[in-house]
Order: sequence, then structure tokens, then C-alpha cells
Amino acid sequence: MFKEYVAQRTEHAQKAREGKPDEASAIDADNPFKAKHAREYMREMFGVASSARDEKDLSVGKAFSKALTYMTDGSDARKALEVAQADKAYGGLGGFENQVSKALGLDDFSAGGVLASTPVAAELAESLLSETAVMGDPGIVKVGVDTELEFPRVTTSPTAYWAAENAATNASTIGFSRTTLRPEQVTIIVPASNKMLRGTPAAIAAVEAELSRNLEDAIDAKLIRSIGVSNTPTGLRYLVASANLVNADTGTLTAATFEDDLFSMMRKVYAAKVRLRDPRWALSPRTRDYAYTARGTDNYLFRQDMMSGRLLGFKMAGQSLLGIQNIPENLSYTGSNESEIYFYETSHLRMGVGNDMSVRRVQDVAYNDASGSVVSAFSKDQTVFAIRMSVDLIDVNAGLSISVMPDCDYGA
Repeated sequence: MFKEYVAQRTEHAQKAREGKPDEASAIDADNPFKAKHAREYMREMFGVASSARDEKDLSVGKAFSKALTYMTDGSDARKALEVAQADKAYGGLGGFENQVSKALGLDDFSAGGVLASTPVAAELAESLLSETAVMGDPGIVKVGVDTELEFPRVTTSPTAYWAAENAATNASTIGFSRTTLRPEQVTIIVPASNKMLRGTPAAIAAVEAELSRNLEDAIDAKLIRSIGVSNTPTGLRYLVASANLVNADTGTLTAATFEDDLFSMMRKVYAAKVRLRDPRWALSPRTRDYAYTARGTDNYLFRQDMMSGRLLGFKMAGQSLLGIQNIPENLSYTGSNESEIYFYETSHLRMGVGNDMSVRRVQDVAYNDASGSVVSAFSKDQTVFAIRMSVDLIDVNAGLSISVMPDCDYGA
């Protein structure tokens, strides 16, 4: 069928070039490529009929484009293109000729790339969040709290006396105090377009997962260093007893002085008679790198221990063992560019978690935007995602279970 059509069009083109328009028109009137014939050709070539159309002649342009569409023999397709280029009666097919001549491609936006949408992976890549030290640590006792909770503690221990036979023994007293756990609330609110959520079902899970990760990072930063003002919990740095602050060696900083400073921190907790069940070291990435490369006379002092996640026999906080990024390295306690080292007994820490913890997805509400102005989610066709949690941290030994080096220059 197609070869018959090409022969007919070749003769038509020849008559047109010879200046015989009447004969060319007569040939065109006998065009065998009817819509019916196109369907018969599809059935003959592929065993299926083309989609049903009205029984009418195809226009010249449509007939030729259909001919190329239904072709399977590449040599005949090239011949057909040559015929089309030579046939002046196809003057209106210049655009079609260019489309056939030009290879369509995915990389070229104007040559077909616009037709292909970029696929999106089902999962959301992990955010670049800090390593957490306090949040999620299994050694720290988590306590559910409605409003606040008091922990009594012994401040003065009874005295033991050795006495002779039949001699009287003096009485002694026990002193008490209390520590209050009072969670402070932190919230993240993110409005999202309902149009976006309807078009991207995976967006809901992605947004909620991102809120959870960011909330955990924000809380951990406060539980390490917050001073406990402006509705924030008090962190390890300011829970520590003043007697347990250990200033770094003021002389030449060496691997030996670093080791001495670490032992000084440990002795502060020992001296308070704190029972060490599951203690932790928490170091910034810079300090961790210094410890890992610290060398003695003929070997690395801490590397073997650190490769198993420990320092001087005790666990290091975090999971990657590369340091806690929420411990800064630009402090000015006694100098500049200082960091901190923490040593603490986790079993004596209590993290209060409010019972109001929630992850919510609500519509038809009002919220404050970034500038503090009230916005209606209903009028903007939005869904508001909100995650809320209340936390606090205490040491039941009034800070004696913690020691801190606040002016660490090692590795600076």
C-alpha cells in the first residue's frame, strides 16, 4: 500500500516539475491513500486496525504523515522524505519536513525533553542534622511529666561511728533537698499548600519526618548548652556543679596534658562519690579529631580505644563517633575559638518529657507566619503541620554527676 502511494506521489511531483498542473491534479484526484486504506494497511502490517475515523479522504499533509507513521522499512522512509522534499505541491509541509529531519531527544527541552517529567524517589534523603548526644541516649532516664515533678535527694549523709563495748553511740542526721523537673515547650509549625499535597501524596510523610528530625536536633542543642532562660530547659553545661568545672592546662598543649585534663574531669565525678554505671564523653568534632591523632612516645594514646567507640574505657556520646556538632568550637571562656568537653553519668540524669507531645496535621485553623502576623489556613487553602514537645533535664545529684572543661583549645 505504501509503495503504491509513494509511486503515485512521485509521478505527481514529476508532472508538477514539468509544468503540467492539470495532469498533476488528475493524478492527485486518484490518490489511493484514503482513511479506509490506512486502516487496512495497519491491519495488514501489524494485525490490528487503526483507531476508527470518519470515512473521508485524508488531507495531503495528514496522508503523508500517516504514511511515515505506518512505515516499517527504513529505506522506503528515506525515499518518501526525498519525494516530499521534491514535491512542490507539499509546500505546506516545510514544518513537517523539519520535524522529521530533526532527531527528537530527551536532553533538548525544545526537541522533546519537555514531554518527559523528572521522576522523584519515593523516599526523602536524610537531612544534614547534627549528631545528638542527649536526645535518644538510652542511658538517660525518660520521665513523663504533666506539669512538673519533684525529685528529693540526700544532701547530707548519716555518720557511722565505731564504739567500744557498752559505750553510747551519738545520733547523726540526714539532710534533704529537692530538684524540680519542669518541661519547657518547643514547637515547629509549617503551612503547606493543599494543591501541592494533593499532587504529591508522599509529601505528607516527608514533611512530618523532617519536622521530627529538626525538633530532635533543636532540643539536643538546648539540652547540651542552654542556660535555662527564655522558656528553655537547662543544659548540661549549666547543670554542672561549679566545683566540677575543669580548666584546661594553661601551658603547652600536648597529648600528655590532654590525657591529664581528661583524668582531672573523671576525678571530679569520682570525688563526689557518684556511682558510674553508664557514663559518657561528649566531644566536639575538632576535639575528637585531636584525641584520635594524639601520640605518645611510640604509639597513639587513644586511637585503639576510640575505634571501639570509647575514650579511656568509657563510651563516647553519639552514633557516628565523629563528635557532637552541637558542641561549639568558637567559644570565649578564657580565650578564643574554644570548645567544651563533657563527662557525665547518664543514669543520674532525668529527661522530663511532657505528655503533650504530638504531631498534628490540621486544616481550617489560623497560625502566625514568620513575621508574627495571623494568617488563615482556610482562606489560603493550606494544611498546617505542627510538632510539639516539652522537655527538661536535671541531674539528681545537683550537678555532681557532670564535669565540664569549658575552655578546650585542643585541636584549635
